[in-house]
Amino acid sequence: MDDWLSGRHSMVWALHGIGGIGKTTVARALAARAQAAGRVPVWIDGQSVEPSPRAVWNELAESLGLLSPEPAEVLRAIAAIAPGVLLVFDTFERCRQLDGWMRRSFVPALPPTARVLIVGRDSPVPQWALLDSPHALHASTDLPGLDADAARQLLLSLGLGEHQSTPVLGFARGHPLALRLAARLLAGQPDRRLQMPTVQPVLDALVQTLHSEVDDPAVRQALHRASVVRRVTISLLRALVPGADAHALFDALAGLPMCSVAFDGLLIHDAARAALAAHFKAIDPAGYRDARRAAWLALRDESLGAGSSELWRYTADMLYLVEAPTVRETFFPSSSEVVAVEAAAARDEGAVMQIAAQQLSAEELARLRHWWRAAPAAFRVTRDANDQVSGFSCFAERAQVPAALLSADPLSAAWMRHLDDDPVDPDECVLLLRMKLSAAHGGEAAATEAALMLDLKRAYVELRPRLRRLYCATRDASLFTDFARNVGFRRLPECDVAVDGHAGCSLLLDFGPKSVDGWLSQLVAVSLAEPQQPAVVLDEAARELMVDGQRVGLTTLEFEVMGYLAARNGQAVKRGDLLDDVWGVRYEGGSNVIDVVIRALRRKLGVRAGCIETVPRFGYRFRQP
Repeated sequence: MDDWLSGRHSMVWALHGIGGIGKTTVARALAARAQAAGRVPVWIDGQSVEPSPRAVWNELAESLGLLSPEPAEVLRAIAAIAPGVLLVFDTFERCRQLDGWMRRSFVPALPPTARVLIVGRDSPVPQWALLDSPHALHASTDLPGLDADAARQLLLSLGLGEHQSTPVLGFARGHPLALRLAARLLAGQPDRRLQMPTVQPVLDALVQTLHSEVDDPAVRQALHRASVVRRVTISLLRALVPGADAHALFDALAGLPMCSVAFDGLLIHDAARAALAAHFKAIDPAGYRDARRAAWLALRDESLGAGSSELWRYTADMLYLVEAPTVRETFFPSSSEVVAVEAAAARDEGAVMQIAAQQLSAEELARLRHWWRAAPAAFRVTRDANDQVSGFSCFAERAQVPAALLSADPLSAAWMRHLDDDPVDPDECVLLLRMKLSAAHGGEAAATEAALMLDLKRAYVELRPRLRRLYCATRDASLFTDFARNVGFRRLPECDVAVDGHAGCSLLLDFGPKSVDGWLSQLVAVSLAEPQQPAVVLDEAARELMVDGQRVGLTTLEFEVMGYLAARNGQAVKRGDLLDDVWGVRYEGGSNVIDVVIRALRRKLGVRAGCIETVPRFGYRFRQP
């Protein structure tokens, strides 16, 4: 390691291992060693930083005391530091979306004196080793548990006697967190013994036992309720434990072996938090739900005043409150199967078209070639362990796609017609997902699909808070599932275009005026809504709409149209009937006045917009979610 820090090898070192094994502790020790040798360590925590290049440059500029986060200025400052900087990317599994950018752009732009330490649960993708020296991966170290002597010394330093240490060494197997938790439980109790099977279930058992033996009931309650959130702050503790001394609780939690203090709050170790949350939900489901709702209300209110540099923290906090695994996984994947994703290069055209040719008709393949030639930046590829293209996606912001390409492609042309009829504000942007395909089948295809979806979420993050809509399509309407409806997608029958003999199914996700952050907040609201209450309620007395417990104001026509449809729940309503019965003598002009009101209602329904369905060549239908 000293040779690497001295600059005698390639710039990048990866340190990986299971949760709780002590990766961050080792990384901090290496950073201290680098600092003693004159290097300047810069720490970037994947749990807190927005997974976008913009955020990394901002973090670096702030750490180096620069006024501007412009990449050129940051790179000049790094180059001016002698003997160099050590950039530590900790908890890298939480910002995996940055991997391709770091390999292709960031590391090659750094001066050769810089060193990059990547710390995470997953081993790096093979493509790191394929880079040209000095930007390639010098080494990838799988961090093992402590050996028997080191583990025994740790237990002795924590106050355990020899007779107590021996059984702990047997089940903890060198796992630092398990050792610390066991030592905390046994300290001061020389006659107590712990009998545990193996290190995997021992963490759950130790965490739950330690929780039950915390002396202060207020601290026990705070620990349970804090397990529902990603990070713990003073303000969140006030919301989670009303009436308690939030500062005292924060200090008490910080003293527990399963907790650590970061710059933006207190963190409960992932393994401990999962065990606590599962136990809390099992023994007190109502309290568990109440804690999540209290956290959501506090985060929602705080995020309204958050600056752009802080907004991602609230986005990440909201994501941790979304219990739907498919939503959370697409942003923060827990799988250890990592697939490289990056911008397609000119040399990838043959591989991309070969994958497409095996699954598309000649006509659709020709359209894809048109996209490649007119908008090559829209293509992203996944690469397997042999660095071969294993899948691809084609998506872009509407403003970055030539108008001629959009009009020549029947599918994107249909989306543009819809956008003309229902425009977004000038400063809002629209994302078009034209296609994504995998070359493999089964498990390999699933890994490729997950990587492409994670990369799409990278675009969500980078485009917020301007991102308003996503247009996409699927060949099979049956793939439009309840999950898709519940996260806010709705069908656009008027945009359906037959592709390769399939009817096609166009979908729209409108994030709403608050972009991705508002969408996530509403997803949490949906998951926290009382199950016995209808998701959408028309309050006739107040002439307002209640959507998952939140009040939404309506105009007179919006209220009347919503009332007419809701009174006929599940029934298809003719456009003509709406005109006759709602507008009546007020009706003037074409029937597009109905479309204007329906679009406005869908915007106000947010992720529940799909409950107003379009019945092609007939009218509309309301279905209570």
